[in-house]
Amino acid sequence: MFNFAGAEYNIKNIIGLFERDKNSKEILLRHLPNNKHSCCDLRGRKVNAKGYLLDSRGNIIDKGEYNKIGDQTRPPNIIWPSHELMYNEPMKLFPFTEFSIHWIRGHSAKDVTLNPRHDDEHDDEGKRINTMGYLIDGMDNIIDVFNGNVLFKREVLEDRWGQEAEIPYVFRSG
Repeated sequence: MFNFAGAEYNIKNIIGLFERDKNSKEILLRHLPNNKHSCCDLRGRKVNAKGYLLDSRGNIIDKGEYNKIGDQTRPPNIIWPSHELMYNEPMKLFPFTEFSIHWIRGHSAKDVTLNPRHDDEHDDEGKRINTMGYLIDGMDNIIDVFNGNVLFKREVLEDRWGQEAEIPYVFRSG
């Protein structure tokens, strides 16, 4: 799988170690000994409610690397920053994940990206757009043309011409 930066990772490297319920197979979360509001896995590592390993800021991290005797040789890396998560989970981006820019671009007779200072707030159909011409909802999240579903939260958008309006690189790179 890939993160928004296009870096490949293995899902097994970002999930904690857990006991599972005998009937439902759901993970059984434990609480940190010094904090009843935070969860941990069987090794005492901080995790979120979905079982992903976290650092102190809530970013999803990998396990790091260890040698054969258990000494850490590489500290954990941030795989998913906390602002890129949806419902405490990272997006599942596989090599075969399909995406088309046409699913989020508004309908306009002119290319609004040629003039980043354009003052168009709506496309030709009256739907709200951002400076890149992507359809947006009332909270400036990028939505699809089909049902208005949020595809990209405003927090994951990258700066383009001084405004947070561009979708993550992995979706623009093809």
